[in-house]
Amino acid sequence: MADFVPIDEAMKSALKEYGEDFYKEYLRRSIIYGWKDIIGETNAKHIKPLRIEYKRLYVYVSDSSWRSTVYAYKSTYLKNINEFVGEELIDDIVFGKPDEKPVEVVKKNDELEESDPAEEIKKINLTDEEIAEIEKSCEKYNDSPLKNVFLETSISRLKYEKYLRKKGHHECPKCGRLCKPEEKICSDCQRKERDQLYQEIRNIFYEVPFATYAEVKNEISNRMPEMLSYCQPDVVDRIKSNLVQEICSTLTARTKRR
Repeated sequence: MADFVPIDEAMKSALKEYGEDFYKEYLRRSIIYGWKDIIGETNAKHIKPLRIEYKRLYVYVSDSSWRSTVYAYKSTYLKNINEFVGEELIDDIVFGKPDEKPVEVVKKNDELEESDPAEEIKKINLTDEEIAEIEKSCEKYNDSPLKNVFLETSISRLKYEKYLRKKGHHECPKCGRLCKPEEKICSDCQRKERDQLYQEIRNIFYEVPFATYAEVKNEISNRMPEMLSYCQPDVVDRIKSNLVQEICSTLTARTKRR
């Protein structure tokens, strides 16, 4: 496998244009592809990445002696990982379940089954018309030292968009950003809709402080029917609990001021 190509600032800006989730997923995948460069080829044969959850990297180790190695060099590995991706993405390394298998990038018919995204993006060609349009859009920066930055960012962004479309991504009907093939709307719009739902649930509790879950769900079915599937008991209980804590904190603060 070709060494993973770390993204430069232009590509980083382009990735962020398509949402934080896309950007973070790219960084997570970069750890897998660049694992040998991060911890060394010998170590990489015995310590392998499994998954990343909540800034924790779960790893597989071949035996107990390598488990001890992870403990001994954890701080070094964390430093190397975060320097490799260019930001504080991981803050802990933990061991996966005994039955979890490490991520393997294997070859099939002399090609990678799962190719390096950075390599693919760099190979994407733009037409003369696309380049001309980008250059025209950057004309307003002619007298600015930042012109090349805007130019490189625009080119990287268009290449990344072509890469995503090739992978089946489609435009979000709400904002126009590209979203994953299996999603109806992009992750940013999903987050906004959930935030609106949470605020609406808070409003219901302000109106009816002792409302039951059934009553809240019924109200949401009338006010935001498209979000009813997200109105789960644990969500309602968490929002109610947070609201009670906020009210108690406010009352306590007022009492102390008297």
